[in-house]
Formats: sequence, structure tokens, C-alpha cells
Amino acid sequence: MTATDPITEQAARSLIVNGPAVGRFLRRCLESGPERLPMLAYGVLRCLCEAGPQSNLSLAARAGVSAPTMSATVDHLVRAGWVERDIDPTDRRAVAVSVTPEGRKAFRRVRRDLVGAVSRLLDGIDPQALEGFVAVMTALGEELSCRRAAEVTADGKGRPAAAASRRRRS
Repeated sequence: MTATDPITEQAARSLIVNGPAVGRFLRRCLESGPERLPMLAYGVLRCLCEAGPQSNLSLAARAGVSAPTMSATVDHLVRAGWVERDIDPTDRRAVAVSVTPEGRKAFRRVRRDLVGAVSRLLDGIDPQALEGFVAVMTALGEELSCRRAAEVTADGKGRPAAAASRRRRS
């Protein structure tokens, strides 16, 4: 399919129109739930639960936010007892952020509640339409993950490629 294919354009328009409303719904669910978790903090917990310890810089690059923004988010999660900072065993100058057992439990509770809220939202939609939706969202997620990975340098520090190239030119 090309960008001029009518169904591709219709899907693009639908995502542009409806994507922000879906994001607001998810944000409201997270922030009004028992844990009152900001969307970025949920993403950090998810990343740490699924991928293991990460540097602050790597987390920031994955989320597409600045290092100070990520540091403030990690501070919030440290105060909650859900993550901890440790010396990175591979580089004693670096700090690794990891999820605590309580953080893993909190993530599972929040995810369960979020899945429940979204399931109620989707209830009543034709099962075939939902199967197609799952396929599209999975493919879209994979495409975005590949693009995000291509933007991060191979140095393992999680700096976006543009920032790393500016640093080399200096």
C-alpha cells in the first residue's frame, strides 16, 4: 500500500482524528486510578518490567523526552518505592534504574485496571473488527519500535542519533 491508497489515507485520517482522544482516555484512566500514575511513569515501569534495568538516558530516549524530564519521573517512582537507582555494573560511572518488587506489583495492578477500562470501552464492538484492530495496532507498534530503535545510537547510551552526531562534530 502507498500513501495515496484510499484505505491507507482513511486509516491515517482516523488515527489523526481519534488518536488524541484515545491518548486522553488512557491518561485519564491512569491518573484517576488508585495509583494516580502519570502516563510517562507508566511507560517507565512498563519498560523496566519488560526490558530490565536501563540508564536514565536510555529511558529518556525510548520515551522521547529530555533527560531532566525523565530524571523527575524516575525521582517520582523512587519516592513511591517502585524503582531504584544503582551503580551500573558495566560502567561504574553510570546509574542503572531498575524496578523493585513493589514496583512490579504496582505495574501489574495498574495494567490490570487499564486493560479492564479499555475492555469496557471496546465491549460491544464487532469481534472481527477487533481482530483487525489488534493486527493494525500490533503492526503500528512494531513499525514505531523499529523507527525509535533506528533513532538511537549504537553506543548503548540511548542518545538520539542527531545529538550524538552533534557531539562528535564539536
